[in-house]
Amino acid sequence: EGIRLNPIVMRYAWPRELDLMARIAGLRLKGRWDGWERQLFTSTRNCVSVYGR
Repeated sequence: EGIRLNPIVMRYAWPRELDLMARIAGLRLKGRWDGWERQLFTSTRNCVSVYGR
C-alpha cells in the first residue's frame, strides 16, 4: 500500500561512448546534429545521434 519508490542510478554518456556501445551492438553512426533541425554538430551542445545497421 502507499507509494513505492525504486531508486535508479543514471549517468551522462558522451557521444564517443554511445558510438562504441552502438558499434558493439552492430550499429553504425548515420548522422549527428546539434538539434532536431539538423544543425551542424559543433560538439559544444547537446546532440542528436542516429544509428542504423
